[in-house]
Amino acid sequence: MRLLPLVLLLGCAPPTDGDPADDDDSAVLDDDDSTAMDDDDAADDDDAADDDDATPAISPLYPRADYARLLDQAVAFYGRQRCGDAGNPLLVGHPITEHCHLQDGPAVGLDLVGGWHDAGDHLKFTLTTAWAAYALLKAWDAWPDAFVDAYGARPGDPANGIADVLDEARVATDWLLLATPDADTLVHRVGGEQDHDLWVTSPYQSTLDVDEGGGERPVVLGAQADVAGITAAALAQMARAWAPHDAAYAATCLEHARWAQALGEARPGTTDDPFYPDSSFEDDLLCGAVELHRATGEAAYLTAAEAHDAALGAHGWVPGWDQVADPCRHSLYVAGSTGTQLRWGADVARYPAAVSSLPLVNGLAWFLDWGSMSAALGAAASSALYHDAIGSLAHLEFAQRQVEYAMGDNEYGHPFVVGFGPGAPAAPHHQNAYGREALDWDLSQPHLHELTGALVGGPTQDFTGPSQPGYDDDVWDYVGNEVSLSYNAGLVLSAAAIVGELGR
Repeated sequence: MRLLPLVLLLGCAPPTDGDPADDDDSAVLDDDDSTAMDDDDAADDDDAADDDDATPAISPLYPRADYARLLDQAVAFYGRQRCGDAGNPLLVGHPITEHCHLQDGPAVGLDLVGGWHDAGDHLKFTLTTAWAAYALLKAWDAWPDAFVDAYGARPGDPANGIADVLDEARVATDWLLLATPDADTLVHRVGGEQDHDLWVTSPYQSTLDVDEGGGERPVVLGAQADVAGITAAALAQMARAWAPHDAAYAATCLEHARWAQALGEARPGTTDDPFYPDSSFEDDLLCGAVELHRATGEAAYLTAAEAHDAALGAHGWVPGWDQVADPCRHSLYVAGSTGTQLRWGADVARYPAAVSSLPLVNGLAWFLDWGSMSAALGAAASSALYHDAIGSLAHLEFAQRQVEYAMGDNEYGHPFVVGFGPGAPAAPHHQNAYGREALDWDLSQPHLHELTGALVGGPTQDFTGPSQPGYDDDVWDYVGNEVSLSYNAGLVLSAAAIVGELGR
């Protein structure tokens, strides 16, 4: 079926403001929004029926099942970032406890337990949580048939009839609801620099004093439009995705999305943060507005999205936590605002031209050393979405090549995704995967746990921090070998595009 605005799915009358464009707007959503968010209905959609015998537009380098396995592992990675008592597989059998950080929030009178750890440390950021959740939901939005239901709400539980990508994203949106407790409050971060003073697992850290990263961890409030906009986008997407499963939860997500977007419009600017200093906010407000439009059918949100889109223009960078416009421009395009193609296309045109022929990064769309794989796959994700919107095979082929670079088609001869195959990284910069309390900073032992599905930072051209030029599977290397919510976001999006094209 074609996806209806959420207000119709919930049985509510869409708001009207007397503008006759509202009726036309609803028609655009019904006719042009090609996304089926209900996994049961997607299978029933005659217009989008999956034909396993159809010839894919691309020729895979690897067996088709390998791309599906890559996607499944990339999604499952988020389960290994779970905080609180949400069934993180890395904490099963931990000698102290199988949960962590159950005192997050009281420092400011809130409950902020749960969510995702950001990277190899145990901090939690609304910005990166929202961006990663949005990316997972956008991948489902564009290519629902690429995903499977292998487990339930917690890893290891029986399948629950809901795609795993939605179960993982719900961990994030549950926490984003806590981070937006009312229309005037938006949490930015939980934890601080003290998190980096020790190398310990999250259950052990939770037993320590506040000045060592445990107890009632510090909470930073006052997030601005950048954090607010992408938070609104993630919650609005989840409202649409979850409506067939739980209408009440979907309505709550939509209410909080409205709060976040309104707060962002009232706080134009970026959030002052030493860890993630964002450089723009128009992209985030674009995202929040367009996804609220798609969830509600309200023309005012589409007008706002188009205004933010025009204000941003061609951004000149690549998709990631600090530039989220590209996947949202796909949403804007499919919602009927085709004028965004010029701005989006100007950026997408740059991505294939960034493929390097230099040693150490040969074949990689290289934009920067720190997180080189993440940037390349962010560009791949946008290119695949561009193909999905307008039909541009060259952009899909570019995305395919970048995904295959991550899978092992590179000068190093191995994947850059933990657990994916022979030679894959085995020593990511990740405290829970290391699994030991290294109070003396002795990290010479093998990791106790495999961080399956994690995309590492990737190869560098120059000396960057602890990284030597090239790539070294070294637990100390927080540039080339750390992982993060944001890194895997582009991997899930781009891998979903390839699986969506090839089939499972």
